Amino acid sequence: MKMILRHLLLLALFMATCTALNAQFTLSGEFRPRGEFSHGYRNLAEEDQHASFFISQRTRLNLDFSSEKFSTGLVLQDVRNWGGQPQLVGNEDFATSIHQAWLQYQILPDLAVRAGRMALSYDNQRILGGVGWAQQARSHDLVLVKYEGLFNAHAGIAYHENSDRSNNFYLGPDAYKTMQFLWASHAFGDLKASFLFLNNGVPGPREIGPGGALIDQGISFSQTVGPFVNYTLDQFAFTLGAYYQGGKDAAENSLSALNVNLEVAANLDDNIGLKLGYQILSGTSYDQTEKNHSFTPFYGTKHKFNGFMDYFYVG
Repeated sequence: MKMILRHLLLLALFMATCTALNAQFTLSGEFRPRGEFSHGYRNLAEEDQHASFFISQRTRLNLDFSSEKFSTGLVLQDVRNWGGQPQLVGNEDFATSIHQAWLQYQILPDLAVRAGRMALSYDNQRILGGVGWAQQARSHDLVLVKYEGLFNAHAGIAYHENSDRSNNFYLGPDAYKTMQFLWASHAFGDLKASFLFLNNGVPGPREIGPGGALIDQGISFSQTVGPFVNYTLDQFAFTLGAYYQGGKDAAENSLSALNVNLEVAANLDDNIGLKLGYQILSGTSYDQTEKNHSFTPFYGTKHKFNGFMDYFYVG
């Protein structure tokens, strides 16, 4: 931990020096404790089940640096429950983790490339979201190409590998081995339309040897594609997202699934608002074994759509 702080001080000193050279350095932090009361979490509560109350805490240190050509972002975070570590605590492994650490180079005024660990948040976060509700939040390791000119377009490429370099197997801990996405957006007055294409590749065993040893591994690819539209009219706002999933699931079954979500919001005055929403996700019949019709929202912010008790898509 002392070594990390030493390097951070050196980095801060370097960035502060660069500030005089037409650059900007920002240092900020976040302290977010949260108390939660739970009775029936992930499953309906049993008749004699006791409720629980706990406090979790997220602590972050944010360092941002920007110049004419280069910009960087570094977010260190510590997430824990109160009482989760001893009072007389010694050195801890992974007590502080890196939530974001990226470098961006501005190739042209409208074109930039970013590489490292970063959060992804697009449209209403149905497919790609930062999951800010969760204390740890979500971030990805990838390369991101950004065009922001006559219209906006982002293309991301991620590829995961284990530390064992003797093979090309990926055994986790993340949900995909390789992932690519393309997002494009443009505003037409009060109408803003975007389009998302996500190619998700999950690893799966293809051949198992004696003793359960993995001999061969394959990648099952699924494609999620669809538009998202946001339209504002006076005090009303309308949003519509429609996504189709095809390809293969992790078990190599054919995939054909659909998600449609519609939302209407009205600001009646400065203090009163009304919001109505509808969503449908296709599912698979209990007797269907050859084709998967269950839609997976992948890396979106699930609490925003499916409730805080984690009955759906979590746990």
